[in-house]
Amino acid sequence: MLPQTLRTTDIRLSNKLHLLQFVRQRGEVTKPEIEKQLGFSAPTVSTLIDEMVHEGFIKYKGMGSSTGQGGKRPKIFTFNPTGRGIIGIHIGVRSIQAALMDLEANILFRVDCPLKPKVQIHTMMSILDSLIKECVDEARRRHIFLLGIGLGCPGVVDFKTGKVLRSINMPVLEQESFGDIWIKEYDIPAWIDNECNNLALGEKWFGLTGAAGTTLNLLTEEGIGAGIIIDEQLIRGASNSFGEVGHMVIERDGAQCHCGNRGCWEMHSSTSALLSLLEKYANQSAILTEALEQNGELTMDDIVNALEADDKVTQSIAIKELSISLSIGLTNLVNIFNPDAIIVHGEMTRLGAPLLSELRRIVKEQALPISAEQVHIAFSELGEEAHLIGAGALCIKELFEFPEALFRKDETI
Repeated sequence: MLPQTLRTTDIRLSNKLHLLQFVRQRGEVTKPEIEKQLGFSAPTVSTLIDEMVHEGFIKYKGMGSSTGQGGKRPKIFTFNPTGRGIIGIHIGVRSIQAALMDLEANILFRVDCPLKPKVQIHTMMSILDSLIKECVDEARRRHIFLLGIGLGCPGVVDFKTGKVLRSINMPVLEQESFGDIWIKEYDIPAWIDNECNNLALGEKWFGLTGAAGTTLNLLTEEGIGAGIIIDEQLIRGASNSFGEVGHMVIERDGAQCHCGNRGCWEMHSSTSALLSLLEKYANQSAILTEALEQNGELTMDDIVNALEADDKVTQSIAIKELSISLSIGLTNLVNIFNPDAIIVHGEMTRLGAPLLSELRRIVKEQALPISAEQVHIAFSELGEEAHLIGAGALCIKELFEFPEALFRKDETI
């Protein structure tokens, strides 16, 4: 029985969404295949296909093979990701990125703006507005109809309201709500979430994890956080703070963390912690000393260059010591969650195979055997566009769960 509140239009939109998801997942389909697999009538399939071809969600690809009885060759249809557009945004500690994307999170146009340390919120909002306007203008120039905005940022985000509740590494964001202004100005929905949650969605939809049931997507930058999918569902927790794994205490009397505790995992194993430690011992390495004197600080470029030059100090700290401290947290996560995969994101992945092989070896030795045998640890292959792809994945996921927004009318066609 259908609820009385479910209108005919709701049923039609639901059927339309179901059909589009089927086409998207299958790659290439014919009308007879849709009728058979979804149980829709031939007139319903024909009407919905023709409608979505006109709207740009589906495109005609060619003719299929005729049946064994010599019947007509069926038309082949496929998903058209460029038929509509979205905007993906990432607010990071050092920069804001924004991109016009298609419905497979392919970047069509991108703009970035660096952020100064201790940037004020009004300056950040002004930059955001400017970048979004550039993407909207580019969409109009390309005649792309925009469906929504996805945004990722560091911190605890109330997903229902779009408000940043807490951001230890970027406190300027705290208590700010994003999206309302853009909804009013551009008449499109906006979704905001923690950057690690978005990375988890990006990997699931467009990266390495795919159909894996339980995955941890670990981001190691200024801090450490995780986007966690359990049984194929993204978990946000009772107060949206699920995945704040960087504040797991791994050393009782360790370094003071911004959160107020001591010995948090991110104070020993994040990218920032690694760079700080290498700066401390830079005087023992000629290549690090030179880089530090030239720039006043070390960057991951300097560390990669030092490793390529076979610098022993860098090898000892960036591979051996880092792998030990990072593996403490990884081992705990493997034992707690028993995941299919842990995907590591962030600049630390530039340390490459030497670090990855050590992490795999140590976790296999230290984690419980059953969990250790199950888990696959890898570095993300989404590259430096991972945050934007994640923001795009958030928007796409929500659109495909909200047909009223996905199939919003484009008055120009």
